[in-house]
Amino acid sequence: MRKPGGEAWLLGAGMGLYMLWLLASIENLSQQPQKVAVVLMMLGVAGGVSATLAASAMLGQLLSAMAAACGGFLLLSLVLRNSQAGQLLTTPVVVLAGMLSVAAVVYARLPINSLLLMAAIPALARIPLRSAGSAWVQVAMMMLYILPAVGLAIYSAWQNAGEMMY
Repeated sequence: MRKPGGEAWLLGAGMGLYMLWLLASIENLSQQPQKVAVVLMMLGVAGGVSATLAASAMLGQLLSAMAAACGGFLLLSLVLRNSQAGQLLTTPVVVLAGMLSVAAVVYARLPINSLLLMAAIPALARIPLRSAGSAWVQVAMMMLYILPAVGLAIYSAWQNAGEMMY
């Protein structure tokens, strides 16, 4: 379906702002590889499950595969303490996660408020953690901080999905 002119421009501007927000917020975290990996993994999980519920299995699988790859990088960065998440990792993954989530809004039934909740994920990663625990404990605490936004994004997609065919 084609959108009317004003609605199409508004949707395009909103999606562009969403992408700019993701890129800017991840750029600020690029010196902390565990935080970047957790944010990217949680964006992939939220987008993957939400896109699948919004009737796009292909987009859900792509986002879930991205989340699994970021989870692997997270484990690697926890084992090898000197690993860095530079722009070579962060920029393509953020662009991929953002564009696939935007595609789920345009081509499937993903509500825009799910994207707003996913946009909160990088902001929640900035919550200061006490440095008393090990890196594993800090990653677990950061995941607990981010989990409500992921859950609410998935719940929003589930509520908007309507009656499931399966």
